[in-house]
Amino acid sequence: MKKQLLMAAGLGFLALGGLLAFLLFAGRTTIDREHFGAVREGMTRAEMLRVLGPPRNECLDPVVVWVSRHGKRQSAEIRPGPITVRFFPDEAGEELVWVSRSGLLATRVDADGRLRETYVSDVVGPDQSLLGDALRRLIGREASRSPSAPPAK
Repeated sequence: MKKQLLMAAGLGFLALGGLLAFLLFAGRTTIDREHFGAVREGMTRAEMLRVLGPPRNECLDPVVVWVSRHGKRQSAEIRPGPITVRFFPDEAGEELVWVSRSGLLATRVDADGRLRETYVSDVVGPDQSLLGDALRRLIGREASRSPSAPPAK
């Protein structure tokens, strides 16, 4: 009986340790300002992908970003899933976009496969608690909260 109790306690502590490790590392991403700084004009598409991984939207809730239109910055909503907002609408080339709660990086790659232009934006979304994020990932559910209004500049 005592041996079974010790074994159950050990398994409980092991499960708790695994959950804590998951919560600590679940929020890590390469889509942040530090990695954005490593992306430079003239890089090849392959070099960008080595730094940031594939273009993607890591946000589990709708978020608001800033888009430059006609010399002005306007807010735009990005929902979970594929990104439909264009950041270089009047320019030729392939547009690659990475977005997380840490920020947004949009890039324009010309036909020669080299980076020609970048655009970085803040991301404004619902409360960003690590536990809430991890729980939403675990259950795979979108929260129904709306993002708060972006701060005025």
